[in-house]
Amino acid sequence: WDLQPTEVLVTAGADDALFRACVAVAGPGARAVTTSPTFEMIPRYAALARLAQDEVPWPEGPFPLEAFLDACRGAAVAFIVSPNTPTGAVATAAQVLEVARANPGTLVVLDAAYGELAEDDPTRAVLGEPNVVVMRTLSKAWGLAGLRVGCALGRPAWLRRLEAAGSPYPVSAASAAIALERLRTGADDVARYAAAVRTERDRLARELEQLGSRP
Repeated sequence: WDLQPTEVLVTAGADDALFRACVAVAGPGARAVTTSPTFEMIPRYAALARLAQDEVPWPEGPFPLEAFLDACRGAAVAFIVSPNTPTGAVATAAQVLEVARANPGTLVVLDAAYGELAEDDPTRAVLGEPNVVVMRTLSKAWGLAGLRVGCALGRPAWLRRLEAAGSPYPVSAASAAIALERLRTGADDVARYAAAVRTERDRLARELEQLGSRP
């Protein structure tokens, strides 16, 4: 991602990064904004950090930008998962940027755990925003789920807060060494895997449509 080391916080998977984001903003009256549905651990982490929660419905279709902007006013943290899980719906880079710029006092978290499998990954376009942190993981397309290696990407000021909100040694030396080797040698493998997933995704959608479903 062409970042400096101070702009990368290595975490125990993206889950650890998401929990740190909740803890980092916790306090009296702090509120989190999510979509519904969303990655199921985000509401759990927000509840553990005792954050009030507002959910914006996003069952299908385009990202509900206007409703999300309304909910974000005064929020401590806003979570956008793209591609969303479990629906696969996506938010564009422009939409993430609009949320961030309209709410400069809110930490905007882009959970891009499935970014490698997206048609358009917004990560690079949003990394320059001072209040955006992007969560990535090696558990999905990179195939290293059991190692628990992920990261938060963003400005150093926010990453220092996230660093202070969790354990000081989240990743073992063995996991880190394997992750580095996978990053060094596995990019072509991941690209082939992502291309295969996209092909099979389209094929599955066509089959479901022929069966009368609405994927």
